[in-house]
Parts: sequence; structure tokens; C-alpha cells
Amino acid sequence: MGEKWLIAEQYFKPFAVCRWAQPSIAGVLKLRQQHDFDLKSIQTIRVTTFHEAVRLANPHPETTEEAQYNLPFPVAAALVHQQLGPAELSGQGLHHPLVNQLAERVELVEDPDYSARFPAERLAQVQIKTGEGSIFDSGEVEATWGVEDPPSDKALQEKFRWLALSCLLPERVTKLEEAIWRVADLPDVSVLGQLLAQPMESNDL
Repeated sequence: MGEKWLIAEQYFKPFAVCRWAQPSIAGVLKLRQQHDFDLKSIQTIRVTTFHEAVRLANPHPETTEEAQYNLPFPVAAALVHQQLGPAELSGQGLHHPLVNQLAERVELVEDPDYSARFPAERLAQVQIKTGEGSIFDSGEVEATWGVEDPPSDKALQEKFRWLALSCLLPERVTKLEEAIWRVADLPDVSVLGQLLAQPMESNDL
């Protein structure tokens, strides 16, 4: 007790969805960044992955929970928005016309090798085919931000600010970040508790 911190051995999620969908999303974002293709020209998005991930097969989620434990929808949303947070996975984000069109074009294929390597590894390969006949291949992609490949402090801070600034004013976000980052050195956690207990704010005020 107090010598080994198990929280340091957990993974972080770069995207706000089930860990099983993370490699597929990383794959489509990799292709989006590497190639200049028109999203409307996409004919198929072929996702080859492990058995458990293939079962997350609902292209049209009706709730944010269904969107998070999903594969076709967040893959399509990542292609369109190039990020996945609360706005993309709830409310009006669930009814985005292009996202829903692309979700229909996602084909899920189970790979026996990827299934055998689960849960030690969570793998996927994404191929995007366009109407012009081009095929873009991500190659094998593994879920990132795990124990073996943790995010940098900068990456965690950037994600925190991105999410927190959507509902809190910058001053409070800064105070929260400072308190969280030095929580081990605080005499007690009352400061952090007070900051967390305050009502949410609109960043547009």
C-alpha cells in the first residue's frame, strides 16, 4: 500500500469511445492526415479487426452511450470531424448527415489473428476505397496511449483543456489543471474538491 500505484498502469483514451474501437479510429485518422481525398467520394471503409470489436456494429446510435460503444459511427465521425469528444458523440452530433452516410459504408471484417492476440493487443486495419478507384490502407494499427506507449504530459494537458474549455471558463480550467497536476503535493484535496463542486459554466459568457 502506498508503494505501487495501479492507476499508473492503466491506459488513457485519446478518443471518447470504447477501447475496442480505438485502433480503428486511429487508422482512419492516419489515412485522413496522410491523403487528400474527398469524404463524399468514399465508397467503402473496410475495417478489419478482432471479434469483440466487430460486434460493435450499430451504424446509427440513438444515444451517446450507443455511440461510445460502437465502431461504424465513431469511425465515420472521426473522418468528418478529425476529433471525437462529447459534441461529436451526443446531441446533434448523432444526426450529422455526412457522418451517418459514411457510417453506412463501414464494412466490419473479423481477423482470426487479431482475435487471437486480443486482449493483450487491440488491433485494426482500415482500407478506404473511393469512387475514383483509389484504395488507402492504414496497415496494422494498435490502440495508443497504453502502458507501453503512454501519452506525453503535453498530450494529456491538451486533451484536458480541450474538454474542460467546452463547459468551463478559462480561469477555472487553469486552476483545475494546476490543482490536479500538483495534487500529490497539496496539504489536502479540499481545493480540488471545491473547484470540482462548482456548477458548470458556459465558455461563451
